[in-house]
Amino acid sequence: MHECGFHSAGHTARARWGMGHQPSRHRLGIELRGGIMTADNTPEISQTLRRNRRAHRLVATLLIALVLACMALPVYSQSQAHTPKPILVIDRMAIELSGMTTLSQFLSSRSAFNVFGINGLSAAIGGSYRVDGRPVTGLDFSIFPLSSIERIELIEEGATRYRGHIGDGTINIVRRRDFQGSEVSAGLGRPDQPGIDSNAGSAIWGGPVGSGHVLVGIDHAFSEEVKDSQRSYTRTRFTDSLAGAQSVSIAGNTLLVGDDSYAIGACDPQVYTGPLAGSSGEVCGYPYGNVAWFAGYPRTQRESVFLHADHPIGESAEVYLDVLAAQTRTRYTWAPPPGTFTFDVSQASSVQDTLEAAVPGLVIPVDGSVTLAHRFVGHGTRNWRWDWNDRNLVAGIRGELASGLGYDAHIRHYRKRGVEDGKTFVSEELVTAEILSGNYDIVNPLSTEPAHLAAIHRTSLHSRQNYDEEITVLHVALDGSALALPGGPVRWTTAFEFEDYSFQDVVHHRDFENREYDVTKVLGGGGSLVDTDRHVMSAEAAASLPVLPDWELVLTGRLRDYDDVGGTPAWRVSSHYRVNDAFRFRLHSDYTEFSPGIRDLYESDRNVFPYVRDCKAYLDDPQACVDQAPVLQIKTEDVGNPNLVPAKASSVGIGATLRFTSMFLTADWYRQKVWNRASRPSTQLLVNLENRGQDLPEGAQVLRVGGSETGTIEKIVRPLMNDRDNDSRTEGLALRAGAAWETAWALLDLDINYLRTIDSYSRVQGVKQPGDFPRHRVHAVLRASRGDLTASWNVHSMSSYYNPTRTGRWNSWTGHDLALHWQGAYGLQGLRLSAGALNIDDRKPASNPANPNNPVLSYDSVRGRTYFINASLGW
Repeated sequence: MHECGFHSAGHTARARWGMGHQPSRHRLGIELRGGIMTADNTPEISQTLRRNRRAHRLVATLLIALVLACMALPVYSQSQAHTPKPILVIDRMAIELSGMTTLSQFLSSRSAFNVFGINGLSAAIGGSYRVDGRPVTGLDFSIFPLSSIERIELIEEGATRYRGHIGDGTINIVRRRDFQGSEVSAGLGRPDQPGIDSNAGSAIWGGPVGSGHVLVGIDHAFSEEVKDSQRSYTRTRFTDSLAGAQSVSIAGNTLLVGDDSYAIGACDPQVYTGPLAGSSGEVCGYPYGNVAWFAGYPRTQRESVFLHADHPIGESAEVYLDVLAAQTRTRYTWAPPPGTFTFDVSQASSVQDTLEAAVPGLVIPVDGSVTLAHRFVGHGTRNWRWDWNDRNLVAGIRGELASGLGYDAHIRHYRKRGVEDGKTFVSEELVTAEILSGNYDIVNPLSTEPAHLAAIHRTSLHSRQNYDEEITVLHVALDGSALALPGGPVRWTTAFEFEDYSFQDVVHHRDFENREYDVTKVLGGGGSLVDTDRHVMSAEAAASLPVLPDWELVLTGRLRDYDDVGGTPAWRVSSHYRVNDAFRFRLHSDYTEFSPGIRDLYESDRNVFPYVRDCKAYLDDPQACVDQAPVLQIKTEDVGNPNLVPAKASSVGIGATLRFTSMFLTADWYRQKVWNRASRPSTQLLVNLENRGQDLPEGAQVLRVGGSETGTIEKIVRPLMNDRDNDSRTEGLALRAGAAWETAWALLDLDINYLRTIDSYSRVQGVKQPGDFPRHRVHAVLRASRGDLTASWNVHSMSSYYNPTRTGRWNSWTGHDLALHWQGAYGLQGLRLSAGALNIDDRKPASNPANPNNPVLSYDSVRGRTYFINASLGW
């Protein structure tokens, strides 16, 4: 069975296109969720929410009764003419020509599916992913084997939606379920620059088993890490000043006293940067770009196995089974742990004497309070190792209860488990005690003195993070038609679902004696604590009303009931009108409420380390701030809020399609608004407000060392809260044009996608957050075919945009990919070869002159010019 979003599904009695003789059925998705959480994990819920839940359940009961009443009406057969087609199809050849090794890489590289989406929305954030028409909540698509995919569809003609299954824009992944025979494949990618080499391989077999069909395969993918030192825009670079330095941290060996900073000792250039001029004195920086790996680009290896099987039962039903299992290993290295912490040396005269000897002219405050920005180089680099295991199992039955009345019932179980081992962190409590006792040598952390080495051993921590996400879904759906209208019968669908969800993400930091330490007191480490579960019930109903032969009205309603935050209703109305064979017009309006995320509700003890620019010392000279103020990585505390309530969203859109025999043009305008959402103010905004002496949002803090008004920022606290003035709005225009024509030498196919973001903003408590966005994005593909050869030219482009402080702009970026596909290579009918060059002009990441430490590290630009070749042999 293949479900195209919520409007329809074309399938036969055996649920494979083109294989059966039953008329097409149309599926319009629906969901209602809810349940009871265990008492140990249930947060306080207000009486208002409880009353709302009762009201929602009453509405759900009425909705279900209405659907059941519709089901009792006469059922009509339906014609294929009423089955809408996907607006965008990525075929198997395009996948092979992409040079990608994982599905997540492929989707991020295509404008219709990437972070901006075809209408400026991320499918990963607000969209609906389906596999062969079935929702796959929570599935990690980085594990999905490309070798099993026949095509990828974007359903419905460019309309927008925010969350949930209601609405258009569903991405549907169609697997090679009708594949017959065997196939082995191998591929590799080799960039011009070092790092990020990739290898891939697969083997699949498909064929009949009895009256059914089986597809089974194995898949392997490997990607090498990228190191900061391997790229010009991330390797360490500096002169004699911290201003303009790249990949340099003040946390080398710097002492902060009041508003002044001092380099400690000789600041050996073999280890550190040597003394550098800072905004309030001298600093001893650390060149972490010479040591660290790229964030987000670890060494990764994945093996997966998959199975799809279906078998008919009688004449009108079939059972099916889908299995996907994957094991992934990642490795990552970062610079030695840094720490910025304050301690009192007034009671440790030997330490005070050591500091005064290492820092000429140093005057210790009367209270003895000093702050150390220190790199624990003697402890060694930090290393993380992740081992992931994913299992996704779907078992179900589908068919017809009566002529034209279809059903699909399945159970799905998905579990993702991971264990991370991290090494080389430092306990703030223990190292402070070792410093004050004189054991730890802060002037020379590479000292080989026995007391110092023993202190390193006693203060070192290792981490163990346990991740466990488990989803079990029971889904039952019915679809059919009733009530003949002038344009044809009303098509309807209804579905009920129960979901049991549990989530655990817990990190522990322990010393060599296995004693545990609070993550907020760990230097160089972070993490979170989430351990909860959730039960959700859902019901959806939708109907397609062919009011006139050329006018279709689609009504959709949904209710999800969460045991922790209550009910979240949603509705959508869309209209499709065919003016003539060439021109079609559409519009939609929708409203939805959506639950806060599990982390937003229940996460605790979470530390992150964003980069901010602190202009406190340059309020009278903004340009000096740009030229001289350092960009610092600041410890920031983010925690969840169990009292959050659902947010709300609405959108409207108008679109049209003009289609001729060999060309088409689509245009869609959309506007979306989200309000009452759970939001945190950006760290840069908090620093900007604090710089100007303005009030911070409730609960927010910018804390400087020693309580100073102008000293170095030590910590930022960002609250998470609902507020009607926590809102965002996006407005844009999406255009798509295509043409196909034949010349004397080749068949040509051109497809152009253009996205114009007209306006986009986000506010927290009514305060507009800093930031900007590319106004223009283009993705164009030209394909030329002649006989067994196909050539493809891809162009990706985005316009420039401001950095968060509007002191500079990330420049525009355009990349080109060229690839060639040879079917039946060397006279072997089953041999396919694909080869090409990606980012052929080797465009580097979009840079921001005001903050060279923060380029836009897209996969295409980090990889640089990359040559690839893939070979597949089938028989």
